[in-house]
Amino acid sequence: MCIRDSSEGSAWKTAEFELYELTSFEIDIKNVGLSVFPGGAAELAGSNAPVIRNTGNTPIILSIKGTDFVSGSASLGASSVSFSAGGAYKELSTVQQDLGVSIAAGQEASLSLRVSVPSGTQKAVYMGRIHLSAASP
Repeated sequence: MCIRDSSEGSAWKTAEFELYELTSFEIDIKNVGLSVFPGGAAELAGSNAPVIRNTGNTPIILSIKGTDFVSGSASLGASSVSFSAGGAYKELSTVQQDLGVSIAAGQEASLSLRVSVPSGTQKAVYMGRIHLSAASP
């Protein structure tokens, strides 16, 4: 580092710092609600798919898990939701699982979601959670 004073004198000094890894991401979701009839399916895919953006300074590996979706005493298992980050769809689980994608710093990836509702499912508004987490490789 060079420091100059008003008399044009200067002095050099070495400054040290340590750069830490920052694992961080944000999600852009255009549409959260889906309408599905029993025996049918609906997707958040293509231009409606949530976009995950790596806002950190290191690559991230994403993992995902979910809860069951409930409405009063009725429920749909977490496995009624499937996800894809560009490959084949996999069933969501209540146990953390690899999303199958690594995102470089400053880059983004789409996460497609599909909800399948078995025939005979009680018509209701079901609520649950999908958890994403990131780690450095």
